[in-house]
Amino acid sequence: MAAKGFPGDVSSVESLQTAIIAVIKTYGKIDVLLYNAAAGRPSKPTSLSVDQLVEDFKISVAGALTSVKEVIPFMENGTILLTGGGLALQPYADYASLAIGKAGIRNLAFSLHQELSPKGIYVGTLTIKGFVQEGTYFSPENIANTFYSMYENQNETEIMFEER
Repeated sequence: MAAKGFPGDVSSVESLQTAIIAVIKTYGKIDVLLYNAAAGRPSKPTSLSVDQLVEDFKISVAGALTSVKEVIPFMENGTILLTGGGLALQPYADYASLAIGKAGIRNLAFSLHQELSPKGIYVGTLTIKGFVQEGTYFSPENIANTFYSMYENQNETEIMFEER
């Protein structure tokens, strides 16, 4: 099967819905959703405006929820994977917005797992406790392999991706 792109703006509910509807019209169903979008501007909490925080949250968390709500009617025993981050567990004031988003995505993953697992849909989050960088433990390839393992095994709601 050839790869095909479906552009959409994750900060816009309408744009994201349009993109997902196009995927469903093309393929008829969704087997796996991997949500990897995040936003977070470098800023301490008291330097952030409410509008900036809300805009980043829309991308990091609300876009994930919109995506999930759009795909679950077209999933049967599907998989939903969300990209988390170590800032959810150990916030860093200089990246407050990103840390809040990662905490939100972690909470969303656990809540969705509770709701959707009885319906045969696996939800998991990969909490990446480092900076993604080629040639390191945190390489995109290692992360992709871990996501694939989560998809295959479907036995943990959260995997901590960290060097030991």
